[in-house]
Amino acid sequence: MIKLIKLLSALFVAGSMVLIAGAFYIYAVLVPGLPSIEHLEDAQLQVPLRVYDRNEILLAEYGEHRR
Repeated sequence: MIKLIKLLSALFVAGSMVLIAGAFYIYAVLVPGLPSIEHLEDAQLQVPLRVYDRNEILLAEYGEHRR
């Protein structure tokens, strides 16, 4: 019974370390390619973004060019 507890503990620790390392890897790969917050706040939409409700009634439209 003690061996089973040690094995499960070791598997839990190893799995936790793999998850943490994977999260750091994903963060390191994705973050350099993301735009800055200032760039996102000043985004100029070329094609308007239309927001509809569930009854397909236009609620809002963001952007400059109308097609």
